[in-house]
Amino acid sequence: MIKMKAISAEEILSEDLDFLQKLTLNYEKTSYSYGPIDINILEKLIKAFEINHDKHHVILHPTSFILSMMLISTLPFYLLKSDMESAALDVTSILKKGDKVKVNGCLGEYIGIQKIDSAYVKNNEKLMIKFRDLNIYLSVEEAWKINRYDGQAIELNNYKYKPNKKISKTREIFSEIFELDEGDIPNFSKSEILIVMSKKDIMDRYININVEDIPISFIFPSAYFSSSNELFERIGPDDLQRDPKILFTSSLNTAHDLIEKRPEIKALLIHGMNKTSGNLAVLDSLIEKEQLKNIIVIDDLHRYENQDLDNLASLGLAVNVYDKEYMRKYDTENENNAKDSLGDNYLTDALKSLRYFKESDKEIKIVSDKVEENIKALYKLLDEVDKADFENDYKSAFIKRVYKIILQLRLLPVPLAFLQDNNLHNEIQDADTFLQEMRVYMYSSTDKFIFEKTDEIIEIVKKLREQHDKRHPKEEIFIDIVRNMRKKDVIVTNGGRYKTILMERMREWNVHNPIKIITLSEFMKTEQNFQMALFTGMYGAKHVKTLLKPGVKKQVMVFYNEEEKFFNYFEKNQSTYLNRKNQLLEEEGTILADEKVEEVKLEDSLFIRNFDDISYFINSGIINTENQYLGEQTRVQEAIPIEFEDDYIGFLSEGYRCRCVDYEKKAMKIKKAAELEVGDEVVFVKNSKEDIFEKIMAHLKEANTDIGKKVKTANLWRKALIKYMDENQFNFEELQVRLKNIGCERGIETIRWWLNSEDCICPSGNALESISRLTKDEELINNLQEVDIASRELKSIHIRIGRLLAFKITHSLTDIKEEQDLLLKDLEKDLSEYAQTVIVKNVYKDLVKVPAIKINRIIEKDNL
Repeated sequence: MIKMKAISAEEILSEDLDFLQKLTLNYEKTSYSYGPIDINILEKLIKAFEINHDKHHVILHPTSFILSMMLISTLPFYLLKSDMESAALDVTSILKKGDKVKVNGCLGEYIGIQKIDSAYVKNNEKLMIKFRDLNIYLSVEEAWKINRYDGQAIELNNYKYKPNKKISKTREIFSEIFELDEGDIPNFSKSEILIVMSKKDIMDRYININVEDIPISFIFPSAYFSSSNELFERIGPDDLQRDPKILFTSSLNTAHDLIEKRPEIKALLIHGMNKTSGNLAVLDSLIEKEQLKNIIVIDDLHRYENQDLDNLASLGLAVNVYDKEYMRKYDTENENNAKDSLGDNYLTDALKSLRYFKESDKEIKIVSDKVEENIKALYKLLDEVDKADFENDYKSAFIKRVYKIILQLRLLPVPLAFLQDNNLHNEIQDADTFLQEMRVYMYSSTDKFIFEKTDEIIEIVKKLREQHDKRHPKEEIFIDIVRNMRKKDVIVTNGGRYKTILMERMREWNVHNPIKIITLSEFMKTEQNFQMALFTGMYGAKHVKTLLKPGVKKQVMVFYNEEEKFFNYFEKNQSTYLNRKNQLLEEEGTILADEKVEEVKLEDSLFIRNFDDISYFINSGIINTENQYLGEQTRVQEAIPIEFEDDYIGFLSEGYRCRCVDYEKKAMKIKKAAELEVGDEVVFVKNSKEDIFEKIMAHLKEANTDIGKKVKTANLWRKALIKYMDENQFNFEELQVRLKNIGCERGIETIRWWLNSEDCICPSGNALESISRLTKDEELINNLQEVDIASRELKSIHIRIGRLLAFKITHSLTDIKEEQDLLLKDLEKDLSEYAQTVIVKNVYKDLVKVPAIKINRIIEKDNL
C-alpha cells in the first residue's frame, strides 16, 4: 500500500460539508468533535447523494456503531440543507386548508393565511390555526413550530401555550450551522432517513446522543417502527410531536415496506451485515429504487463474513475497508477524548478502543520441542487417511477424535496428569480403545496401505500421551507471561472446556493476579478494552480476525513453528481478500497486484481445513458421537441443524418450541425450529437442554408452595393419559385414534408434546373433558373443574414469566426497573444466571440424525 502523509480535516473538507466542523456530539457529558478520519468517511458517504456517483456502500470500520451514530446525526443536517435549496418547501404548498396540525403539542386545524389589518404588525400575513377554544396566528417564520398531523384523533384541543427553551435553542443550532438568520430556517424538512438496527442499540445508546446539549431526537424527531403501518414508537423527547424524520426498524422487510409507503425516505443505513443474510432479494429490490440516494451497510471490521461481503459486492455495493494502515494516515488531533484518564461511558470506551486499534501490535513466542515433530507427523498421516478413496462414518469419527486430541495438546498448556488427577476433560483418555475399534470397522472399506497408516497414527498418539503426561512444552513460557500480566490483560482460550481447565490450572501455579479468561468467541464479541491478550496457540482461520478487532493494544501468542507458518498463511489470505474488495485502495491510486495467495505446500493440509464449518459435521456424519461406536445404546433422533452467531450450533427437533425474544412487544413468541429465520433471537438455559420455562417453573415450585400445588393439580390430565397409555400399551398413533373417536382431533406431534413436555399446561377446547371420558380416571374426573382453574392460572403465570424474561433480556439484564411482580419477586435475581440468548445465523433444510443427548440445546462448535 502507498504510504501517505498525515491528513488534516481542513485538507479534505469540501465547501458543501464545512458544517461538519461545527457539529459537536455529546454523550453523557463527553464532547466529541469530528476528526479527519470521521470527516473523510462522512464526506464520502454524503457525496454519494450526487447524481451519477457510485452511491451504495459497505463500510467495514473498527468501531462501526459510533460511526453509525455519526452518520445518523449528520445526514439529516445535509438533507435539511438540500431541502433548504428546494423551492418545494413553501409552506403554502405543504399545508392546505382543513389540514390537522399540531402546535406545541396541541391539535388544531390549519385555516390558511390571513391578512392582519394593524399598524403594529410588521408583516401582516399570518398563518391562522384554529383550536377548540381560540384561534392563534403565527408568522411565516414561526411556521417551523407547525407539524402536520396524520393521526386518528378528530376533536381539536384547547390551546395551552407551553414555552419550550429547547425550541429556541434548536433554532440557534440550525442558524449557527447554516450561517442563516433564524427567520430563514425552512419551515419543514421533507427528507427522511431510515435505519435498520437492533432496537436494543437504539434505546440504550441513540437516545443519549446530543448535538451540543440538545438530543438529536429533539432536533430531528425520531421513531421506531415495528411494522410498516402508520403506528410508531416515538424515540426521545419532542414536545412538538412532529412527524419523524429519522426512522428506525429492526427488520429489512419492514424497511422495504416503509420505503414503498414513504417517498420522503432518501437514505437507508443498515447496521450489521447479518441483517442482509437471507434478505438479498429484498436488498436488491431496494437498490433499484430511485428515491434512495444512498444505501449504506455498515459493520465492525472483525465481524465480516466472506459470503456476506461477496453477496453485497455482487449487488454492486462498493466495499470500503478502514483497516489499521488506512486509519494510521490521519492525525489523532481529536482523540484526546479517548485518554484513559476520562470517565467511562460508551463513547469514551469506543474512542479508546479505536486508539488501541491504531497502536496495536502482535508478539509471537516460539516454543521449540521434539513433541512438535510428532504432532506434524500426525497431521500428515491424518491427511492421508482423510484423502483416501473410501467413505464411512467410522473414518469420519476416527479423524475427528485424532483431530481433537491434536487440538487439545497444541492449545491447552496443561500436563495430562493434571487432567487425570482432577477428572477434567481429556481427549486422549481412552483414545486407544476407541481408535482401535474405529480402525477395525474401517478394515473392510480400505486398502492395506491406509489400514497401516491408522496403526501408525495410534502409535504416535501413544507417544504424545507419554510426552505430555508430566509436562507440557508450552507451559513454562506461558506461566512466565501470565505472572507478569495485569488487571487490564486477558487470556483467550479456544473454547469453553479449555477455559475451565485453565482456570483450575492457574490455581496450581499460585497465580493470584485477577486475570480474566474468556473464549475466542467471547473475546470477539466483547466491547471491553485490554492492554494485552494472550493466546495459547493458533486457533485456525478465525484466529486472524482478532487482528482486526479494536480495543487490544498487544496480542501475545505462544506458537510452535508450524503454528506460526499457518498463522502467517491465514493472515496473508485475509489481507489479500480484503484488499481485493477494498475500493478505497483504488481511489487512492494504490496499485493492486493480481497476486494469489500461495498455498502452504506441506503434507499436513488438514491444518487449514475449516473444521469449524457446521456443514463439515453434517456432511461427514460426525455428529453421531463416538459413544455409540463403543457399544453404548445411544438413542438417535432426527433434528434440524441451526447455526447461531458466536460459534454456537443447535440440533432442534421439528416440534421443538423455540422461545424467541419479541423486542417490540417485550414478550416471548413461540416458533417451531423449522420456522426460525436468520436474525431471530432464541432463549435457552445456559449449559442445559432444559426448556427455559420448565427451568423457571421448577424454581417457582420450590419457592412458592401454592404454585407447586397448582402445578400438581394441573398435571392430573397428563398423569391420567400416561397411565392409560401405559396400561393399554398404546403407541402415539393408537392413542391418537382413540382420542379422535371421542371427538378430540389432534396431530401426532401435538400428542407427543402433551406427554413429553411439562410446558404443556392443559390442552385447549374440549380436550380436557375428552381425556377424562377416555381414561375414566377417577382422580381426574373428581377434580376436573380444579384442573381447569389451576391450568388457567398457570397459563397466566407463564404470560407473566414471558414478559419478565423478555424485559430482562431486552434490557440486557441491567438494573432498569419495572413495576415489581410480587409473585415472581423470588425469580428476578436468578434469570441472569441461567437465561442465555443466541441469534440465528443459518437454518439448514435437511434433517440429520443426532444422538438424543445433543437434541434441543445449544452447543459450542468446539464441543461437538
